[in-house]
Amino acid sequence: MCVLKEDSMQSTDINTKIFEIISNIPDGQFIFVENIAAGISNWSKEAVDYFGLPGLNVCNTKEVMRAKVHPDDVERWDQEMQAVFSLQRDGFFFTYQIKNAMGEYVPCTGKGKIILGESGAPLIFAGSMTIHQGEEANDAITDLPKFQSFLKQVSQVKKRNKECLLMAFEIKRFNSINALYGYNFGSRVLYETASLIKKIVGNEGTVYRIDGISFGIILKKCQLEFAKKIFRELREHLAGFSLDGSAVNVEMYGGALYTKNYEVSSQTVYSCLLSALEKAKDEDSYDLIIFDDESHESNYKMMEMLSAIKASIRNECEGFYLCYQPFVSTVTGKIIGAEALIRWRSPVYGEVSPGRFVPHLESHPCFYDLSIWVLRKAMQDAKEIIQDYPGFFINVNMSYSQLERPEFTQEVVNIIEELDFPAKNLQLELTERCRNLNMKYLKEQLTFFREHGIKIALDDYGTGNSTINLLCDLPITCVKIDQTFILNILNKGSNRVVVDSTVQCAKRLGLKVCLEGVETQEIKDFIGKYSANYHQGYFYSRPVEFSEFKGFIKETWPVSGVSLIKGNPKDNFGVDSILSMIPGGFFIYADNETEKILSVNEMLLDIFECDSLDEFLEHTGGSFKGIVHPEDYQEVSRSIAQQINESNANLDFVKYRIITKKGNIKQVRDYGHLVHNDSDADLYYVFIVEEHA
Repeated sequence: MCVLKEDSMQSTDINTKIFEIISNIPDGQFIFVENIAAGISNWSKEAVDYFGLPGLNVCNTKEVMRAKVHPDDVERWDQEMQAVFSLQRDGFFFTYQIKNAMGEYVPCTGKGKIILGESGAPLIFAGSMTIHQGEEANDAITDLPKFQSFLKQVSQVKKRNKECLLMAFEIKRFNSINALYGYNFGSRVLYETASLIKKIVGNEGTVYRIDGISFGIILKKCQLEFAKKIFRELREHLAGFSLDGSAVNVEMYGGALYTKNYEVSSQTVYSCLLSALEKAKDEDSYDLIIFDDESHESNYKMMEMLSAIKASIRNECEGFYLCYQPFVSTVTGKIIGAEALIRWRSPVYGEVSPGRFVPHLESHPCFYDLSIWVLRKAMQDAKEIIQDYPGFFINVNMSYSQLERPEFTQEVVNIIEELDFPAKNLQLELTERCRNLNMKYLKEQLTFFREHGIKIALDDYGTGNSTINLLCDLPITCVKIDQTFILNILNKGSNRVVVDSTVQCAKRLGLKVCLEGVETQEIKDFIGKYSANYHQGYFYSRPVEFSEFKGFIKETWPVSGVSLIKGNPKDNFGVDSILSMIPGGFFIYADNETEKILSVNEMLLDIFECDSLDEFLEHTGGSFKGIVHPEDYQEVSRSIAQQINESNANLDFVKYRIITKKGNIKQVRDYGHLVHNDSDADLYYVFIVEEHA
């Protein structure tokens, strides 16, 4: 922190002098300087007009500005200000909503620092307020130009046929910083890192924020050694990085691109720069990875392939197709859903996996069109299966380019209505990059989906920007634990701890859990103890095309009826033999006065439109009587009793109505299996299938 002589602070003139020096700033930004001892702050006329302040000099600044903070943000604003003025932090950095002179709340990022007197007491509080409205050229958190400015400048350089040297940096393990210190602290780390990069680059180039935790640089000098020098200096400075007195481990991946090729688009050039950065991440390299398109013919081929893929997207996604990898229930061992996965096939390039093109195209506008095609195609295919298996659900990945567009949410609903697709059978997966969106905005988008009955899964949990806060703060319905924790779970005790604690936490929050990466029988048997809802992995099936998937699911879901048989659970008519034939909702109940329900499966919850077991038990009272429509219960009980008394006769299925949690009346049919045991009641194993007109 800066220190000033206290005798210089006896007058408010110092406010004016400091203010005059630093107040020449762009539109949308307002500087303030407060003399804490005098209790007076200086503001520009623009700020006075914009915020409706009492004058250029404002007394009781904290009280005046606090009154303008949105009620939802007041508590956090108070905490931030307290931390700064009590010297717990050396700076103020906070994004919140503030009221302008028109009475409108607008998003704002406040930044400020305390200047101390010789005695160590706070004397001056100086900072800025940046208002975010519309599409500003600069990023709200870092004050750097945005990604589109980066592409525009690359395009201009190429038009002038000038050599182009680009760099891209990404912060390693940034999710750990968020997990340890919180999102606001993480934003301050981004700001300080951006400031450091700008300081090192100086006048030799322009720095941009190209993604959530990534930075881009366009250098004036086209010398690779100069780029390497910048990266070395950055790493050296970050080695001693600290904030609020805390040492923070900030490391960088780096990629660079030098090109004279003017035949490709600026977006393709950016894709090649990203490939260098991705290579650095894949190799966990401490060196700057160079992509030199003059030295490697393969790089030209990749640029050509990306151009061909974009042409395919423009041509109604020609050459693209979907594969499906199943989700297998841990209760029944049956397929209950699938994830839709994109593939591309070309006569020139053959079969191309998404890993080769998605990272390079995700920031391109055409990727949004491809994502919408995937969503529509996945629902069309899934609808065929749902006709026979009503509980089947389909998972589709959401891209950053989709969620950042406000119209995306309504477009999803429009497609659902157009296809007459049941919204409850769609589960959108929140991928890693999506988590870099503004948390408030992200929550609003996901809440919209939930209000329309669409489920949300948090994908690859445990990697990237995933913290326990996401489980609590976002309206998700399922957690998919990343395969990296499952593949090595037999050998790493830490993986077992993470999986066990995550499953338990998710269950207590009422969330379903999927374990990815189940590749062997040994892994499948081992993870059975964690009580996840379903598994996904090569042990069950690799991703396959729809025609093969349809045959696969029919083989594992026989639709034939099941006879109600008197037997002993120790015989071949025990639980396993029944579960192997279940094509729908399943429950076990006791044949006594209470008719208590002892177990249910996920499909039964879906049929009853319940999001959790607790909801189902509350709705039905936890008894068989609560399952059946009151007007049908007596007839159903009579029919079951009559057929049980018939010696070894096959049980004709029983039809009746149910009332769902949402009040909808459905027609169902059920089959049962009676098992005598040594307790005070026999048990019925029953499954029901929803009837369709």
